[in-house]
Amino acid sequence: MTLNKKQFAWFRPAVAALAFTWAACQGQAQTANDYIVNQFDNGTTGGWAGNYGNAPYTIEFDPNEDRGPGLSPGALKVTINFSICSNNIQRDWERSISPALDLTKYTKLHFSVKVDPSSSHLSDWGGGALGNLRPHIRKSDWSGDSNLGSDGGGAQWVGTDAYGQWVDYAYNIDQTLANLPVRQAMGVWGFDMWSGWGNCAAPIGHTNTVTFWIDNIWFEFNTNTAPPPPPVLSRGIRRIIPRLRDDRSLGAVDSLCRVPLHEHSSDDEGRDSCWWPR
Repeated sequence: MTLNKKQFAWFRPAVAALAFTWAACQGQAQTANDYIVNQFDNGTTGGWAGNYGNAPYTIEFDPNEDRGPGLSPGALKVTINFSICSNNIQRDWERSISPALDLTKYTKLHFSVKVDPSSSHLSDWGGGALGNLRPHIRKSDWSGDSNLGSDGGGAQWVGTDAYGQWVDYAYNIDQTLANLPVRQAMGVWGFDMWSGWGNCAAPIGHTNTVTFWIDNIWFEFNTNTAPPPPPVLSRGIRRIIPRLRDDRSLGAVDSLCRVPLHEHSSDDEGRDSCWWPR
């Protein structure tokens, strides 16, 4: 588990290059400015714990699964016992981030998921998938619970392709949502999984246990370094000056307006105009 920005100063150049090459091959490349939430490389669950929801669950560290590129193998193993007939249809798990993180400086959430092939599947329109994982954020005092993004209705769809193999996801952070104070000081964040579609007689949601692993959770730093546009200087208040009929007057108008003569323009009513300085 790593709780701050990834630093490579203590790596030998050859080791750092090897690590980056290996990560890139897995679609997991990161930069020094990206914020690593968890790589589950220290033998712990990284501070994750269940919060709300009535579906029984367990969260544990599993050294036998790993997506990388942490220094040691490991992943977070999540087991949830869903049952529509018992109304056990939701489970949320969250962790604290300290110090609070300004998510306006980041563009995407990255994480990887692998589902145990023996796990329950959604039926009917669910097409055998695991379903939605909704990333959501709060302030450090646990207030302001809101979605991280808008894609997929606010959630990442985990499909059938994740059963039995790792799949990497990149979820856009929506910087236009009406939760700016939370995004500027995110102190808690988590995943919410809801599976209450259908009913006991005709279930669509999960009716049994799902087990999956999550690894390599990180926020991608905004690398848009385009310089800001140059400042626009005010030209003053536009004044309309009656059309002048002789060339001798033009010089006076030009001096009065303090702009070159060729910048004089004509308005829709056929009158010459210029920019009068403030």
